[in-house]
Amino acid sequence: MAAGFIFDDTDFRDALRRLGNDARQELGRALAVEAELIMTDSKANYVPVDTGALRASGYVQAPVITRDAVSVTMGYGGAAAPYALPVHEDLLAVHPTGQAKYLEVPVHQRARYLGDRLTAALHAAVSRMRR
Repeated sequence: MAAGFIFDDTDFRDALRRLGNDARQELGRALAVEAELIMTDSKANYVPVDTGALRASGYVQAPVITRDAVSVTMGYGGAAAPYALPVHEDLLAVHPTGQAKYLEVPVHQRARYLGDRLTAALHAAVSRMRR
């Protein structure tokens, strides 16, 4: 699933440059915070609940940092893996609690200003380094 966002690319790159060797670590921290907020929203407001296994299976993994990329993986699975995707994609199902697209909806809601929030987190890290 893809989500677009708008932000000041120049400001973001400036913050990365100022952080130097710490840039990837700080970006990983900021992405992990975003992923945790998305997962919390998903579990509280969107994921269908029958037995609670699907909601309990939500996870956010630690950032993966390479030379060329920083990523954070989140999703649902574990014991709920066989039905997590079908429940997510079935737009015709009626759930007493929750809905289809229980992860996609909160991702799209936070995506709009993601770049701005990441830039702000990087600038906060720059400020902490100066102290």
